Amino acid sequence: MSRTVLDIKRRRNNLKVCTSIQGEHIIVSPVENVPLTLEQRLAAYDPERHGGEQMSTTQRLGAERW
Repeated sequence: MSRTVLDIKRRRNNLKVCTSIQGEHIIVSPVENVPLTLEQRLAAYDPERHGGEQMSTTQRLGAERW
Protein backbone atom coordinates (compact mmCIF):
# COMPACT_ATOMS: atom_id res chain seq x y z
CA MET A 1 0.00 0.00 0.00
CA SER A 2 1.14 3.51 -0.62
CA ARG A 3 2.22 5.80 2.18
CA THR A 4 -0.93 7.94 1.75
CA VAL A 5 -3.20 4.94 2.25
CA LEU A 6 -1.25 3.87 5.32
CA ASP A 7 -1.51 7.39 6.77
CA ILE A 8 -5.28 7.36 6.30
CA LYS A 9 -5.49 3.90 7.87
CA ARG A 10 -3.49 5.06 10.91
CA ARG A 11 -5.82 8.02 11.46
CA ARG A 12 -8.96 5.88 11.43
CA ASN A 13 -8.19 2.86 13.55
CA ASN A 14 -10.91 0.47 12.40
CA LEU A 15 -11.20 1.69 8.82
CA LYS A 16 -11.98 -1.20 6.51
CA VAL A 17 -11.05 -0.71 2.88
CA CYS A 18 -11.50 -2.52 -0.38
CA THR A 19 -8.66 -2.30 -2.87
CA SER A 20 -8.90 -2.92 -6.59
CA ILE A 21 -6.68 -2.35 -9.58
CA GLN A 22 -7.95 -0.62 -12.69
CA GLY A 23 -5.26 -0.34 -15.33
CA GLU A 24 -2.28 1.34 -13.66
CA HIS A 25 -4.35 2.73 -10.77
CA ILE A 26 -4.99 1.30 -7.34
CA ILE A 27 -8.47 2.17 -6.10
CA VAL A 28 -8.99 2.22 -2.33
CA SER A 29 -12.61 2.53 -1.19
CA PRO A 30 -14.04 2.48 2.34
CA VAL A 31 -16.19 -0.53 3.22
CA GLU A 32 -19.12 0.20 5.51
CA ASN A 33 -21.98 -1.82 6.96
CA VAL A 34 -20.30 -5.16 6.45
CA PRO A 35 -21.91 -7.70 8.77
CA LEU A 36 -19.44 -9.48 11.02
CA THR A 37 -19.02 -13.21 10.74
CA LEU A 38 -19.62 -15.39 13.78
CA GLU A 39 -15.88 -15.92 14.12
CA GLN A 40 -15.27 -12.14 14.12
CA ARG A 41 -18.01 -11.59 16.72
CA LEU A 42 -16.63 -14.30 18.98
CA ALA A 43 -13.09 -12.94 18.64
CA ALA A 44 -14.31 -9.47 19.70
CA TYR A 45 -16.21 -10.81 22.73
CA ASP A 46 -14.57 -9.97 26.04
CA PRO A 47 -16.25 -11.67 29.05
CA GLU A 48 -14.89 -9.02 31.43
CA ARG A 49 -16.48 -6.24 29.40
CA HIS A 50 -19.57 -7.87 27.91
CA GLY A 51 -20.48 -10.55 30.45
CA GLY A 52 -21.90 -10.64 33.93
CA GLU A 53 -24.93 -9.18 35.62
CA GLN A 54 -25.59 -5.58 34.69
CA MET A 55 -27.91 -4.79 37.59
CA SER A 56 -26.58 -6.79 40.52
CA THR A 57 -28.62 -6.08 43.61
CA THR A 58 -30.29 -7.99 46.41
CA GLN A 59 -33.48 -5.95 46.09
CA ARG A 60 -36.38 -6.73 43.84
CA LEU A 61 -36.54 -4.01 41.23
CA GLY A 62 -39.87 -4.79 39.63
CA ALA A 63 -42.64 -7.34 39.69
CA GLU A 64 -40.29 -10.32 39.98
CA ARG A 65 -41.63 -13.18 42.07
CA TRP A 66 -39.21 -16.04 42.58
